[in-house]
Order: sequence, then C-alpha cells, then structure tokens
Amino acid sequence: MVEKRSMVETQAGRFGRYRIIAPIGSGGFATVYRAVDERLGSEVALKVLAENHSLVPDSRERFISEAQHLRRVDSYWVASIFDLGETETGQPYMVLELADRGDLETRVNNLWDNRRSLTRDDLLTLSDTLAHSLQAIHAADLVHRDVTPGNLLVRHNGLRPEPWSGRTLLDRGERLLLSDLGYVKDLRAASGITSGGGTAGFAAPEQHGEMTRVDTRADVYGATAVLEWAATGSRYEQALAEVKRIGMAENPDDRYQDIAAWNAAVHHALTGPFSPEAIVSGRLDDAPPAWARPALAAVAGVCMGIIVAGLFWYDGAKDDGATDPTVPVSVSESTTAPTVQSSVTFGSTPPPTTPG
Repeated sequence: MVEKRSMVETQAGRFGRYRIIAPIGSGGFATVYRAVDERLGSEVALKVLAENHSLVPDSRERFISEAQHLRRVDSYWVASIFDLGETETGQPYMVLELADRGDLETRVNNLWDNRRSLTRDDLLTLSDTLAHSLQAIHAADLVHRDVTPGNLLVRHNGLRPEPWSGRTLLDRGERLLLSDLGYVKDLRAASGITSGGGTAGFAAPEQHGEMTRVDTRADVYGATAVLEWAATGSRYEQALAEVKRIGMAENPDDRYQDIAAWNAAVHHALTGPFSPEAIVSGRLDDAPPAWARPALAAVAGVCMGIIVAGLFWYDGAKDDGATDPTVPVSVSESTTAPTVQSSVTFGSTPPPTTPG
C-alpha cells in the first residue's frame, strides 16, 4: 500500500517524516533529493516522480514497479529501498539508500580531466561490482536494461568521509552501487517481449524497436559497454578487446551467456597471462595452472637447474669422500622426500572495500 501525505507537508520541504535538504539530481522523469529521516536520524535519498508524470497511469505504474522490483533484490551492491509514499495529490516517491559521493560517470570524467586513467585494480573493482549487482538482479528474474556509468553510484561507508582524493576511482571506504531500475524487465510477469528502452551506446541491439525480446544477456552487453568506456585511454584498453568483441556481440547467442562468465573473462584478460580460450569462454578452469604460465615456468626452470647442479656436486663430493680416509662415511641417509601440497581456490568473493 502506498502511504499518502498531504501537499502542505510537501510544500514545506517535507515528505512525511522525511525532511528535504537539497536536490541531488533531476531528469524529465523524476527528481532525487537528499533528505533526513527524522524518526531514525539518518540521511536518505528521496526519489520523487515528476508532477506531470504523476498524472500518466503508465508512468505511475512504472515508478511504483521500480520500487517493488528493488524490494525483490537483496544485494550489498544494489541501492536499497526503505519506503514508498505518495502525496494527497497523487505524486509518488520512494526512499532509497543515500549514495552522496557522485557516480561513475562523474568520477571517470574527473580522472580524465586530470590526465589520469583507470588502473587495473579500478577496472577489476568495477567488473566485480557489475557482476555481483547484476547476479543479484538476475537471481530475482529481472533484467536491468539500463546499465550505464550514470547509474553506478558512489557511497561511502563512513559517517564523515574526507573529500575524494582524485587519484584513483574509489577512495578508502567507498563502494559502487547499481541503481535505477526504471527500465527493468520482469521475466516472471511475462515472456521476454517488451517495449524498447535503454541508453544509446549502452543498450543491447535487441532493446531497440517497438516490441523486442530480451533476457539477462542484454545486461552482459551493457556491463561490457560500461567497462569498455571506463577503460578508454588506459593501458588495459587493448587487453579487453576480446572481452568487448564477445560481450557486445550483435547476437545474444554469441555473447557470454551469464554475467559470472563475463566477469571471469575480464579477470583473465586483466590479470593474465591466460589462454585466449579462457577469455573466450569465461571459464576459470580453462586457464593453465600457475606453473604453466611463462613467467613462473621460467622461474621454475631456473630453480630446477640449481637443484640438478647441486645433485651433481653432491655426487662428486661423495665420490671424493670414498677415496679419502679423512672424510667420514655417513651412517644413514633419508630417502624420503618432503610432501608439498598446493591448493588453488577460485571464489566469487565480493569486491573488497577498505573500512572507512
């Protein structure tokens, strides 16, 4: 049930118990405010449907559905929803987790303005965030359909964060949140057929047109487009070329078939050397073991050479000792070699954030 509030409260800069501080951003569809939940004493984001759209049934339904879809997703990497309300005049609003540190688009543009580009760790953090947030959305049988740099928000875990340093994508204690499920497709409600939508340059080809069919592979395309955009000008741009080719393939059947395979392929491309087959398939078990990688293989070869040389020297020393009566003969020698155990585990741990 949507809770109703009076227009008098709204005009006074309040939506019930939420006191508006300042606008954060606005578009043709809705305006987002920074506000205070006076009952709990915490800051929140208040997203309010534009007054003209409040009179359009389809726009109202889409706004309310966004809140309901957000409620179905439980993820540390997706902006949480706390409340849903409506004024007496029928203007709905939702109360969201506050991410007051800007968005990915602004951050990357500021880095570019300062002649910086994203580091490998920056790109891996972005890839992991996209993977974990989209996995949670897909697990709820939803397709985001609008994965863009502007819909990835920055939140600080601390109460009084320092200003952004401007040296790397995220500072200590910061994390990215995927937001805005306004274009989401609910796969439970019907087939994958839906109306076109999304942001040009990031929306998959199958999202264009009057009536189209989409599934979670549309978000694989969007995630690839975001990562490719963020890597522009970095030393890793070329390393991601094969990931881009597959992730943004025209035909969904030619893409990575889920976001986890996509993320594995990104890790292969950025942290190699790995086999091209691993990047194409996005499977961790396609990568050669550590000892088979060129750099480590070279080190292993040097170590083996030292060991062999040592054995030859040892044999020669024993021969010398057998003919020299002053050299004592060993009573016993152990023939049991020590056992070395090696364990390599690949997991799906969330991208780390340092405590603020």
